[in-house]
Amino acid sequence: MRAGRTDTNAFIDTARRGRRWWWPVALVALALVLAACGDGETAADDTAGEAIVEDAVGETEPVEGSDEGDEPDDTGSEETAAEGAEPDDGGGSEDAAAVDSGELSVEIDCPPTIVLNEQMLCDIISTGAVSGEWRLPGFTEEPIEMETVPGNNGIFVEPTNPAFVGAWFTLTAEVTSADGETAIDQHRFTIESSAANATLIDDLNTVTTSTPINFASGSAQIESGDVPALDRVVALLVAAPDATIEVGGHTDDDGDDAANQALSEARAQAVVDYFVASGVNPQQVQAAGYGETQPIADNATAEGKAANRRIEFRESGGSPFITIDCPVEFVLGVETRCDIVTANATDGGWRIDGFTDGDVGLATIPGTNEIFIQPTNPAAVGGTFVIEVTVTDAAGQVARQDHTFTIVAE
Repeated sequence: MRAGRTDTNAFIDTARRGRRWWWPVALVALALVLAACGDGETAADDTAGEAIVEDAVGETEPVEGSDEGDEPDDTGSEETAAEGAEPDDGGGSEDAAAVDSGELSVEIDCPPTIVLNEQMLCDIISTGAVSGEWRLPGFTEEPIEMETVPGNNGIFVEPTNPAFVGAWFTLTAEVTSADGETAIDQHRFTIESSAANATLIDDLNTVTTSTPINFASGSAQIESGDVPALDRVVALLVAAPDATIEVGGHTDDDGDDAANQALSEARAQAVVDYFVASGVNPQQVQAAGYGETQPIADNATAEGKAANRRIEFRESGGSPFITIDCPVEFVLGVETRCDIVTANATDGGWRIDGFTDGDVGLATIPGTNEIFIQPTNPAAVGGTFVIEVTVTDAAGQVARQDHTFTIVAE
């Protein structure tokens, strides 16, 4: 409307300078122009007000070329519309009041992977909450209260245990409103090797790929022809004293499973012994056997069998790791979720006497396994039960973790 006023003022100035006898006509024209501008301004304000309300409510018609079912873009969010809108003279709409009050919500913003020995920042953003907590099985023993609710809580996670490499973890955030309602968000991430260790492992495997260390059938004896390749691996390990490496032994499929498992372990240990004798820190290297379970070639040919009788390197994870995130009370008739986090394991299972008929295999090794338990027998109320989790690593080490819970009436 400012442009309209400028045109009107210019018309008045011209009338005064050139044709003063036109002033009655000018006044009449001015009145007509001002009246027209007033009507236009009112109409424009009404239209703008409708647009703001539609944006806030989210009921605008889809624009041409857009998908009707698309999610709203962040740039057109309710918060942006609310911040840009002037207060309504009539007291504001119910929709605007709902935006201002903040509906109960929580969202986790976190990377999908975290590197070993590096710090990761996760943001937990909540609205409409009066209390909240977050938990991270495997990192925290108990839930941790959020410092700012509502608001943005930044938490830092830094894995330092090599056993975590390859494992999935679940971060859970839960907030509660003043009237007792709850909102939950979860985020899963995995732990990966550091860039330096990943490069080292690639270099080690490149050496043994270009010059394979293939044992004779049924033997764990290092051949003289393998020494130059092993010495190159020794040099790489000595140059990286902080790296922890697993030496994995493998076999072809001749013989039975148990014999091949023992043979693979013996091959790995022979290589480790050579490394230590050549100056590698014994804390740097760990032997593990995989038997015939991970062939890289067809066992139907002599060449394939030779390729499968090999040594491979990966980051050492140490002993198997287990943690169980589960309530201490289960409510009768209510399904309850428990997270079982494992790492550095190749096999595992869980059981609950009275709930499971024998062991149940863990779906992801390593990883976060979700199990759901729903007690339905009223006779079980007041009873105590135990979740038993057992995992085994490639070297045959076994780890076990138990969690005790009771069943209560609703």
